[in-house]
Amino acid sequence: MKISQAVTECENSDLSGWALVHFAQHLVGTQMMYSYTNSYDLPSVALQKGRGYCWQQSKALLLILRKLGFQCRLAYA
Repeated sequence: MKISQAVTECENSDLSGWALVHFAQHLVGTQMMYSYTNSYDLPSVALQKGRGYCWQQSKALLLILRKLGFQCRLAYA
């Protein structure tokens, strides 16, 4: 799935606010299997491949949420 496809799917959900955020989280979670096998891929590429590790999943979600109009940033721990 491409970032643009994920954004379209979110927009078509007719959700807003936290419900839309949860929808986007679920979408990324179901589209990306947790994996280290492609650790050098950009998050958008990892989403297309359907696998990625923590920062790739988080950054893909961030890109989707920003395109939906949310203000957000990554937090590293």
